[in-house]
Amino acid sequence: MNRGDVFAHKGLGRDGWVVIVSNDGFSAVTGHPVVVRVSDRPDLTQTPYVVPLTSADHVSGHLESYSVVRVRRDSLGADPVGRVSAGTLRRLDDALALLFDYGA
Repeated sequence: MNRGDVFAHKGLGRDGWVVIVSNDGFSAVTGHPVVVRVSDRPDLTQTPYVVPLTSADHVSGHLESYSVVRVRRDSLGADPVGRVSAGTLRRLDDALALLFDYGA
């Protein structure tokens, strides 16, 4: 599990995709990575907290920075289905920094 990997996720609500946002060391040591949800809601638009996925990413939709949560490894698929691009990961970093008021 590496930062930026996209995994299938089986949650309490509905199944979907998540992106690993915790650093690789944390995910390896704990086995329970921190993720954000990939939303397929058609009504979402880009905001400082919502990052649209692009054609360079392996899934479509939006990343909801406000959905950050730690998940159990067994709720994720066996292997990643892809990765988000470096540009998308940078935009997500900015959204998370704003959400948690880092750098203020």
